[in-house]
Amino acid sequence: MFPLMADDLSKMPRTLILVAEVDTIRDDGLLYHKRLKDAGVDVKLTIYRSAVHAYFNSIFGRWFQPHAYFPTLEAMKDFTQT
Repeated sequence: MFPLMADDLSKMPRTLILVAEVDTIRDDGLLYHKRLKDAGVDVKLTIYRSAVHAYFNSIFGRWFQPHAYFPTLEAMKDFTQT
């Protein structure tokens, strides 16, 4: 089940949401952040300006979108170490 559609999100674990600004599913990420926050979940949201969908999964992401690729690595590292 798509978590955004769940009735109750209060038992979700702390969550890191990384959103590309130029992405057809950007609004889903923003809505998910709002719903988690409203449910009292510890959630962190970062929007990468001018990044496109799949910037991190792309084999060329680190070369064509370094402004988002490398901060994403840091964000994931920091999130998992706290």
